[in-house]
Amino acid sequence: MPFSATVNLGTVGVAITSVKLYGCTGNNGTDCTGCTVLTGYENVSVSTFPLLVSGIPNGVRYIQAEALGACSADAVKQCIAVSGIPAPTATPAPTATLDGSTPGPTATLTPTPTPTPSQSAGPCGAPTISNVTRSGLNDIVVSFTTSSGCLTTHLEYSLNNSTWSGQNSGGCTSPRTITISPNNQGTVYVRMRQSCEGVDYSSYSSTFTLSSVPGATQTPTPTQTSQITNCVRLVKGTTITGTENCNLDRVQRHEVTLYDATGANIQTATYDITVTLTGTDAGESATWTFVIPSGSTSVYEDIITREFTGVCGDRDGQVSRFISGISQVSDSSIGVCTPAPTPPEGVTLNRFYYGQGLSTASAHYGTNYTISASFFSAASTISELFNGSIYTTVDGTTVFNGLGLYYPVSLTSGGSTEFGQYNAIKINSNGFVEDLVFVSGGGGENPY
Repeated sequence: MPFSATVNLGTVGVAITSVKLYGCTGNNGTDCTGCTVLTGYENVSVSTFPLLVSGIPNGVRYIQAEALGACSADAVKQCIAVSGIPAPTATPAPTATLDGSTPGPTATLTPTPTPTPSQSAGPCGAPTISNVTRSGLNDIVVSFTTSSGCLTTHLEYSLNNSTWSGQNSGGCTSPRTITISPNNQGTVYVRMRQSCEGVDYSSYSSTFTLSSVPGATQTPTPTQTSQITNCVRLVKGTTITGTENCNLDRVQRHEVTLYDATGANIQTATYDITVTLTGTDAGESATWTFVIPSGSTSVYEDIITREFTGVCGDRDGQVSRFISGISQVSDSSIGVCTPAPTPPEGVTLNRFYYGQGLSTASAHYGTNYTISASFFSAASTISELFNGSIYTTVDGTTVFNGLGLYYPVSLTSGGSTEFGQYNAIKINSNGFVEDLVFVSGGGGENPY
């Protein structure tokens, strides 16, 4: 049966870089005879010696080392007698030692143990995966056989047999355990290769397929998303009174500013950034487009949020506009910043009093709804409440959820809605004041 022997080269001339090994059956006194090339040892670097040569056919009595490289044309070779040929029941593997760079009958052989089963024939050939099993929910255990000369093994896995993990490097002793992400319950594909002295990587082994656990669902690979490098934030200013239409128009500044990804530090745009705002105009969905120019940090627009288009003071001729927020940014790497702290730092909130919320401002007329509950705003007058935010506490930790209803409001506590002559504001679910009217003594609604 085939056996193994260790070949140990002695002094080798610098011109000899590698050798070719043969298994031979005889010796004519000068050269080996009956020689056949040993498979896997056709070009072996001299730096790998001493080298365990495996798979030597039965009947071989000599090992011939033939020089390659610069001396190959001179047919430099040596015929080494193999001693200690194993009998049928013998287990020790004979070894041959090749001393010197010229033939000579003084080569000696030292018996060595048969190599461990984890080593197969061939200098740094591809390893073989014999089995893969699961361990818990995340680990797999890989059993394998390496080729001779192994220094390091490199395991890789895939969940789709296309995209492979980075290599997991370790020793040459089988088995090895590696961790699978997100879990090992689906089908897992495993392959490996090895490194040897002077050889970075062997070729890959055949791919071993570990079938999925019955009924298991493989966690999908997360969709790749753009890395957020900046964000933009919309800030609304205090509403002011317009100069036209009987001074009843309301104008509010809307400013969009560029920040870093944390939303804490203002940044300068290096290219034009288009930001789309959404809201309503006269009750219909509408958009506004802002562009932060390259070299700028922000852009703003003074938007008429309440505009009279008809007879002065005629509520039927009023057009209201409300901007709800940012809906789109031209660059996917720019997100929308979390809302700025509310109220803005350094702003003092003032107490206002309100009564029962109803679907219309005039619905309170004729009933004694007392105006005595408290909420808070950065405004200091009734007119400044429009397009501002309402809070439930003086420190502004929570906005007032107005549910889109109208609330009678006053600077003093104790008023009533029964006979009219009260102000009412419409507050949405985000605490924002969308409308402000004055209800007269006859119950009519008039622009404030």
